[in-house]
Amino acid sequence: MNHPGETTDDARSAINDCWNKIGVRGDHSCPLLKQHIHCRNCSVYSAAATGMLDEPLPAGYEDVWLTHFAQAKQREDTDIRS
Repeated sequence: MNHPGETTDDARSAINDCWNKIGVRGDHSCPLLKQHIHCRNCSVYSAAATGMLDEPLPAGYEDVWLTHFAQAKQREDTDIRS
């Protein structure tokens, strides 16, 4: 099972991650880089982010977080005075 927030290999392969190849994390050969200065300002980058956010949650994701937040909060001794 994947941890919450992890992207599956299938989802990663569908993303055009040009920023890693020809963008700011790559060889800087992207022709749009002059116009956008940084990949985060480009529509390709934002489309990839939107695509990832639109993906359904991985199996078990909600259960992991439900279990996490359902646990009793660990309280520290607060009987401290200054």
